[in-house]
Amino acid sequence: GVTVYAPPQGESYFALALGAEGLPQEKSSTRDHVILVDTSASQIGEHRKQSFEVLQSFLKSLPADHRVSLIAADVGTKEMTKGFVSPNGEAIQSAYLKLQRRVPLGATDLHQALHRALNRLEGSQGGSILFIGDGMSTANLIQSAQLRELLKKLLDRKIPVHSYALGARIDLQLLGILAQRTGGVVLIDRAAKDYDTSLIAGRRLASAVNAPGF
Repeated sequence: GVTVYAPPQGESYFALALGAEGLPQEKSSTRDHVILVDTSASQIGEHRKQSFEVLQSFLKSLPADHRVSLIAADVGTKEMTKGFVSPNGEAIQSAYLKLQRRVPLGATDLHQALHRALNRLEGSQGGSILFIGDGMSTANLIQSAQLRELLKKLLDRKIPVHSYALGARIDLQLLGILAQRTGGVVLIDRAAKDYDTSLIAGRRLASAVNAPGF
């Protein structure tokens, strides 16, 4: 279908929805997901609270046979889980409590975090990366050549990068490029009471990571 927006003055815009046929069938329903949660100093207060709520909703919405690896990302990375664990077991709840105790400090090195996620997915049968944060990689600005190299690795291994963007400043350009070039989605915290609650956002992200690539 087509959606058209024509303002009183200026240029008109339209959005065209396309449906793909012949999507590949997954050999196994089991999928692995690496979750990168921004724990830099910019993620404090309501932003931090909402990121945890989205994370909890996402975990509860995943199929029981999927596996997750939880990693805190700021100037470095810290694994909250030992490898991949069930999204609804005791191990992930323990990791969640550990994440809550991590003090939000410093800036974020998103380039390092994404490479850490790629390494964690080595050998996985189907996988994805979910980033929760503002996308501001101020601890290590990602250069064009680095981004092209990273995107090639993600594409070669068919690993989509999904994001939930929230924070005082959001780098939608970087998060958008990662999603568009890999088959991921970006959801945005618009701070509207009736727009996109944490519960709904978590469910939508779980649906996105469960979709087959085309």
